[in-house]
Amino acid sequence: MSKNIIIKKDGVAQNFDNISVIRVPQPDGMTENWVPEDECQCATIEITENGTYNAEELGEYGFNEVQVHVPKEDQVVGIGSDGKAYKIIRDDTTGYLVREEIPTRIVITTKPTKRSYVVGETIDYTDMEVTLYGKDGSIFTDETYDTGIVPTSELSLPAETAEKGKSYIHVYWLSPYTSRVLEDRFKITITEASP
Repeated sequence: MSKNIIIKKDGVAQNFDNISVIRVPQPDGMTENWVPEDECQCATIEITENGTYNAEELGEYGFNEVQVHVPKEDQVVGIGSDGKAYKIIRDDTTGYLVREEIPTRIVITTKPTKRSYVVGETIDYTDMEVTLYGKDGSIFTDETYDTGIVPTSELSLPAETAEKGKSYIHVYWLSPYTSRVLEDRFKITITEASP
């Protein structure tokens, strides 16, 4: 009994249902004949952790299906071939796994106007601007952060006072993409009060 076989090559589907033998070129320069009626030993595997899975090493000709399970509370984060960081999420509408680009760092792109303090003064963050960046070094934008700028209301700005010996103030942002805290800092100058 002949099987209806469609093979996609370079995005074009080719139907091989009336072909008796398909010659498959191999990386070593040899060819392998494959008869559509032949049954091939295939495996269905479940991937539960990062790694490289090779059908031959598992004693199989190929894979029927690869299942990836990403628990709702966990996230798989990786770097794409474009150098950007992505997390893998399950689309609630379709149920399919999709990748979503994520920012990997924040940068204080405009420092606060006031950066010189006398011991005891409260740190002033006025005019500070924080920008999201991706793993590839480009400004991260999406529907929520269309300019890449993080609203000040989303930043954790410690209500600090200028203390002797302190030279940096840290700024934090809790990423809604990964639930990780990203941080940057800016330098300040502190002098002692005049007697």
